[in-house]
Amino acid sequence: MIEFVVPPALIIGVLVATVLPLLVGLVTSTITHPGKRAVLLAVLSAVTGLLSELGAALTDGTTYNLGIGLLTALAAFLTAVGMHFGLYKPTGTDKKLQSIGRHAA
Repeated sequence: MIEFVVPPALIIGVLVATVLPLLVGLVTSTITHPGKRAVLLAVLSAVTGLLSELGAALTDGTTYNLGIGLLTALAAFLTAVGMHFGLYKPTGTDKKLQSIGRHAA
């Protein structure tokens, strides 16, 4: 027997991870060190994963599973990095977001 079940928390985590690089680009400037951006992305990914699992545990009335939370955080980070280097950076989307607000004055 085969069962295909994707937890809603995982779906939400992956969807949020696709926009995390854009969020990091929006809140940092072009002169921000890439290492600082990477740390910010990692922290936001961890928060996404851990909070997604917390939301699932509270909704279902089950015990919080730290392993699933950390695995979701890792998936969110890898998805965000992949989206950044695979889609947003080559198309220039990251530079466009970082330039928002710079010309207003």
